Amino acid sequence: MNYIKIFSFLFILVMLVTQSCSDCTKDESAIGMTNFDTRISKNGKNWTFVGVPKWKEDEKRIIYPPVWSNPLFDRGPDLIPNSYAHELAREDYAFLVTKPLDDLDMSVQYKCYYGAVVHGGIVFRAVDSRRFYVLDIRDRGRKGNSYDLVLCVQDSSGYRKEIAKKNMPHSVVPDRIVQEAKMKNRAEWYQSGPDWVTIRIQATGSFIRVSMDGKIAFDLRDNTYPIGRVGLVAIGAVTFRNLKVKGTESDKRILWKKYNEEFPKYFLPGGEQPIGFNAYPVVCRTDDNQLIAVWSHSDSSSSYEDGSVILCTYSEDEGKKWTKPKEIYKKDGYGCTATALYAHRNGSVSFIFTSTPRKGKGRRKILVMNSKTNGKTWSEPKEFLIAGKPVSYWNKEYNDIYLYSNISRLSNNSVVMTGYGTALIKGANSESNATRQDRSLLFISHDDGYTWGKPIFFDKNNYDHNECAVAEVEPGHLIAFMRTLRAPSLWTSSSNDYGYTWKPLVQSKIGDVSVPSLLKLTSGALILASRGPGTFINISYDNGKTWSKPYRISPASAMMSMVEMPDGRVLILMHEGYRWFGGKIRGQFFRITKNGPVAAMN
Repeated sequence: MNYIKIFSFLFILVMLVTQSCSDCTKDESAIGMTNFDTRISKNGKNWTFVGVPKWKEDEKRIIYPPVWSNPLFDRGPDLIPNSYAHELAREDYAFLVTKPLDDLDMSVQYKCYYGAVVHGGIVFRAVDSRRFYVLDIRDRGRKGNSYDLVLCVQDSSGYRKEIAKKNMPHSVVPDRIVQEAKMKNRAEWYQSGPDWVTIRIQATGSFIRVSMDGKIAFDLRDNTYPIGRVGLVAIGAVTFRNLKVKGTESDKRILWKKYNEEFPKYFLPGGEQPIGFNAYPVVCRTDDNQLIAVWSHSDSSSSYEDGSVILCTYSEDEGKKWTKPKEIYKKDGYGCTATALYAHRNGSVSFIFTSTPRKGKGRRKILVMNSKTNGKTWSEPKEFLIAGKPVSYWNKEYNDIYLYSNISRLSNNSVVMTGYGTALIKGANSESNATRQDRSLLFISHDDGYTWGKPIFFDKNNYDHNECAVAEVEPGHLIAFMRTLRAPSLWTSSSNDYGYTWKPLVQSKIGDVSVPSLLKLTSGALILASRGPGTFINISYDNGKTWSKPYRISPASAMMSMVEMPDGRVLILMHEGYRWFGGKIRGQFFRITKNGPVAAMN
């Protein structure tokens, strides 16, 4: 009997040791791991590129993504690069095409510079150029001196699901750069980012570990992709250096396939859209299932961050075909920004937009146009009124008012829309989030969106929120999410009386994102779309009490507008870049399932 006990004890001990070893990634000196030549400059045959192939490496082993070769971005050795002058909706990939790896130990040093929508990452266990794990490295910028390390799984449609996230501190970047972008020359711009950090990924079996500068960010188990290749991915002015890859070559054969087209798939409403600035899209669906879309446009000669004209396209077959974009508004000397489309019960459609004098002469106005022909023809614009007065009348009480959200009809047939009042600390820079004093506002209509009441504060004493989205989740019960200027996550609130009174704002569990948009589906699912380094959606199946982790449905970091189709699909329109004169308006269809979003055909 004692022998049996001893044997059982030894057996359990061996099992525990074995399990412990399986829970640990292999050390750099592990037997059987191969070191791979990761040079790009002298080893190009072992690399394959998706997107623009102009990756380059210098003598210091610094790797530069293709944006650094874009003449619109790199304007010369002494000038600050134009961070918005490249395709912000396109990711560029560099894959090291070795044999697929089982166990993996790779590291790379990473650095980003000041600019919009900048992020880079590491790809590993890539089955092909669409299916892989990706570690996104996102600088929090104005929200703190740190990176968010975000691990996602990308499927064959190009959708990504977040599976782990950790905030890791990096070196301090001065506020004059982070908040106000005060840089005089290229030399100062080179100092605009944090110091180099070292990112390391170790994977064995289903176990994955991510570290930064020797500190573990997270450990987890996931077996979506057990083997594959490795690579780098970038949007914007990021750099990598000293890439090291060590791994165990797999006996399993995986035929590498490179997809040259972009994923997720998308279409261009209106077909060939005019070249130049295309941004701020809004869409609506009428009661007779007509789709109407409008957006702001300027040709490439403009230097302003809004449109010179408003374009409109419509579809009479649920989005399969769209008319050629047609100009519906233009006023010399003024810019225009699309805000909202609303389909009234009587069959007419209202379009609300902002008209701003180009050179400061005149008054910024919010205007409204009406169509009784499903977008084919439009009335002359007239000034949008709040409680019978122009918006400017209310600016003294509510600060400088901007309208923001889509317009929603509630169960009691009232209609709601949001906006915000913005102000600055005296003498402050308007680009600095640290000195802005913004408060979100709600507007209610009792005649189906033709006239609107006096603004309602969500939280009069909180000056840290704008860009507010509202949805009715149960009769009379509304929830709201707002972008934050300084807090780490979206603010949220709720109302139980159709929006007339609101609970004080609290921090939500939805992270540092912007331009939120809410859509309640007939299935009961609730979608919160937002902009970050891409377009993301979170899903709630319990009226906003709990939320899924984010799914990235597009690399375009977008202002967006959504509408539900009769068959339950969701149409989302988004722009490719609001400060880039070369972007388009994209459209995508998707469905919400119990397992998350899936791409759908148009």
